[in-house]
Amino acid sequence: MNKEEILKLHELSEDEQYKWLIDNKVLVYVEPFQKLWESLADCAFRLRDEIGARFYTAMRMLYDTITNDENPDGFMLWWMFSEPIHWIQAALLARAE
Repeated sequence: MNKEEILKLHELSEDEQYKWLIDNKVLVYVEPFQKLWESLADCAFRLRDEIGARFYTAMRMLYDTITNDENPDGFMLWWMFSEPIHWIQAALLARAE
């Protein structure tokens, strides 16, 4: 997985997001049964916790890339209403750096 793929992840349909996350071994599932053990929200919180302090910086970078807006109030509003896929993207970006 590269940075460009991660930045485009939110543009995919939810089914495509799940497939990408499973193919890249981000979501936890049981292989013999192909049963999904995590929702996107569970995955987002797990990755956020793994990344720790770098998560805020990664969310800011993602926000700047997606919106091209440098308004700090806009960032905080976006953060409050961001979707789990955005949290996953930010964590993967932080992990990639």
